[in-house]
Amino acid sequence: MKAGVLLVLLATLSCSSGAGAGKLDMKRVEAGEVYVERVDLPGGRLMYRGIAVLDAPPDRVFNVFHDVEHWPEWHTQVRELRVLRRDQDTVDAEVRFNKLLGQSVGPATQRVRFDRPRGEVAMHIYENEWARSVESLIKLEPFGDGTRTLLNAYTHGEFKAWWSRVATQAMQQRVLTEMVANVRAASLLPRYQTATDVTAAPSAPPLKVVVPGFRSSSVPADVLQTLTRVFAQHLMRQAAWNVLTEEEMVALLDYAKQRELAGCAPNEPCAVDLARALQAERVVHGTVGKVGEVYVFTAALLKLPEGVAEKRVEEQAASDAELLQRVREAASRLAAP
Repeated sequence: MKAGVLLVLLATLSCSSGAGAGKLDMKRVEAGEVYVERVDLPGGRLMYRGIAVLDAPPDRVFNVFHDVEHWPEWHTQVRELRVLRRDQDTVDAEVRFNKLLGQSVGPATQRVRFDRPRGEVAMHIYENEWARSVESLIKLEPFGDGTRTLLNAYTHGEFKAWWSRVATQAMQQRVLTEMVANVRAASLLPRYQTATDVTAAPSAPPLKVVVPGFRSSSVPADVLQTLTRVFAQHLMRQAAWNVLTEEEMVALLDYAKQRELAGCAPNEPCAVDLARALQAERVVHGTVGKVGEVYVFTAALLKLPEGVAEKRVEEQAASDAELLQRVREAASRLAAP
């Protein structure tokens, strides 16, 4: 075990002094290298951004990702995938992963959202035995004359397993490099050499809803973070909406906009500004208060661009466990037609 831990730490140090640090050299990326950098988020959180150039147009690369059933053939981490539900451009699947650093990884439920006009593939792994949540976003843009693709990948995760927390930085470069190499090979297959989706395009895009962090003056930040995550996950399961969490929102915003909004506290005006910047149609504004021993949770579904409340819910709870359940119920009520 000690030898294994030492190898993990050495790999982490190697990554932090190599691809994960230093100035981006686009000439090297154009030549085939994969660049990974660490992005510091508000609240001491981390995100990893990867950049690569693929020798295939964005539509073809998008088709590779859209063909979820064939992910185990090329995806570095996926060993087996079973589609649970496909609704328009959203896929829910049970995913079994390959071993990571020799450790067995239990299955997880993953939601994948596709947005071809924006060239975005967003992936969310729900809470499971080894992670609280994992968010990944892949943006595909034309590069050069349009026959190549600039791929930007953003990853943020909260892990329960100690080895996942230690290995996260070390794995980013390797996982992304292997994935890019496999996608390059897959994009050459005849079934992906078309500009149309692998499955029929939906008649209308799903509602785009953002869920920034809830606010409170009486509840600890880590509890608020958990409540926000549980609410967003339950909202995704209850409605065929394109639900964006706070981490995905940050990833979607360009760096200039991030800097402009960097000082925002998680309050209503800033949440609306963030949502407008992402061209979302709805934003959820939530608060948690405590009166004596009773928790009071409120949430409002705001319609954009005007920012008016379309729905409001309020729940009360006498304990932490009950509060968690009431937050789930509030998500169900907001998602109800």
